[in-house]
Amino acid sequence: ERGLAIAAEVGRGDTVLEEKPFVAIHTSESAMTALVCANCLTPIGKLQDQLRVVLAAASDEPAADLALVPPELPLIDEASSLLSKIVPCERGCGALFCSEWCRGAAELERAHSLLCVASSKVAPSFHSHWEGSHEILHLGGMLLGRLALSGPDSLALVQSLKGAAWWALPSQDDATLAERRDVVAASLELVLALIAEGEARGVAMGANWTDTALRSQWTTLEAYGRLLGALRLNALAVAY
Repeated sequence: ERGLAIAAEVGRGDTVLEEKPFVAIHTSESAMTALVCANCLTPIGKLQDQLRVVLAAASDEPAADLALVPPELPLIDEASSLLSKIVPCERGCGALFCSEWCRGAAELERAHSLLCVASSKVAPSFHSHWEGSHEILHLGGMLLGRLALSGPDSLALVQSLKGAAWWALPSQDDATLAERRDVVAASLELVLALIAEGEARGVAMGANWTDTALRSQWTTLEAYGRLLGALRLNALAVAY
């Protein structure tokens, strides 16, 4: 078990940790319990929307088709039921945000300018690949996307993380080391295709991609494997 321990007494409402993640995803498991902003991961919509998500996960029905939640909740006024507004992706991919600001910030911070399925022909294949293998590849693809959109400072930050190649870490599946390495290689091929496609569409790329010396430091299979391993060892999971 890994975690953080607090040495001092903490009172109700006290902030014990404030840290902005470099990349973050709403995991498939968490998506069954909450409707959140695709950028900052704060719950969005109304309380009714959150109830629909939970009911949909329990009943195996699409959340949008559930009529089990009334438009108004008893004993809760309209203002109290509103958590935040819902702002959809302008390109229509289905991603939802809490504000126009988060929608814009996600273009870089969540590499949405590259991973959006509504603007990329490669993105659907990338998402299908990680959905059928390992969710860490979703986070890894987002990380490489953000590196491509950024400069040397972000690369130095990522390279400061320590970890062995992902395929060499202990695993609960039955795949061999070679098979796990092949999965990572397929993911890397899709991510690099996503980035190249984004550049061709006119997405503004950062020096980590345009400078070939910097690009060579993080686009090899070995480098990607180590980054995935570092994510596995350093990422924090927050449950709703």
